[in-house]
Amino acid sequence: MLCEKCKKVHDGTFGSGRFCSRSCANSRIFSKETNIKKSIANKGKKFTKREIRRCKICQKEFECKITETRQVCYKKECWISPQYNHKKCEKKVKNKIEEYFKTEKLFPQKINNKWFDFVNQFYIIEYTTDVTAGVYDAIKRFEYILNETRQKFLICPQYKLGKLRRGKLKNLGVIIIDIGVIV
Repeated sequence: MLCEKCKKVHDGTFGSGRFCSRSCANSRIFSKETNIKKSIANKGKKFTKREIRRCKICQKEFECKITETRQVCYKKECWISPQYNHKKCEKKVKNKIEEYFKTEKLFPQKINNKWFDFVNQFYIIEYTTDVTAGVYDAIKRFEYILNETRQKFLICPQYKLGKLRRGKLKNLGVIIIDIGVIV
């Protein structure tokens, strides 16, 4: 017998005898007729339940899976928007941060075209739970405000922070506070 894929002669003991091995059977080439039949059979079928939601930032409707907790659409401007990210952050830790710093009225604020999580007349505070990308982004933002006289703080988990990032933050005059102290 001949294998339909590699055209080798074989004894026909594998499977139904059409292919010589599992690798040939798994990599079979479908005919155009078979592909057309499959596409016609699957037209109009939705494989996951979806719903239409309204984006909390741009107010446009978008479609997503029912199981998703997404509140903003898929546009980058919306999901990186400080209006969205800071609201999530503020809900979780704003009161605890204000209590820790014994101050009131910490707000997200743009300084030198960079958004910071919590700012008032005394402090500039960044908050992140991501030790890699979050701290890297915070360092980049703090580099933009070197001449700033307010005290700068980074609240993050310290257990994986690393000497290099600690050194960069210290050189920028940023005080690191372990997230466990706040939350």
